[in-house]
Amino acid sequence: MKKQNGFTLVELMIVLVIIGILAGFAVPSYQDSVMRGSRGEGMTAMLDIMRAQEDYFANNYTYTVTLTDLNYSATVVTDSDRYSITARKCTGEALTACVELKAVAQNGQQTDGNLILDSIGNRSRNGVSGWSK
Repeated sequence: MKKQNGFTLVELMIVLVIIGILAGFAVPSYQDSVMRGSRGEGMTAMLDIMRAQEDYFANNYTYTVTLTDLNYSATVVTDSDRYSITARKCTGEALTACVELKAVAQNGQQTDGNLILDSIGNRSRNGVSGWSK
């Protein structure tokens, strides 16, 4: 009897099933990691803009909703194009008291919602208080 070399079809199918199961766990975990990383990028961009808002406030005794006053473009888009950041006056407050930054998720790439930060220190993500991960 001749000795066989190579793999049988059954062995190959078992390996493919195992790879499929592992990929089924790995891909969603990877996508979640990418989303959290992009959220971090949006948070960092908002904190940078808020720092610029505070500098502007120190010199002008008011905040601004025009990001070009802070040497940014009219609408700031994060490097990964996942968030578009705009500024507006806080609801029920004067612009001399509060400004709010809103990072809107773009093109369905960032499915975990919008980020909001105001100059008082309130943060929310997708309508829930805080920027929890």
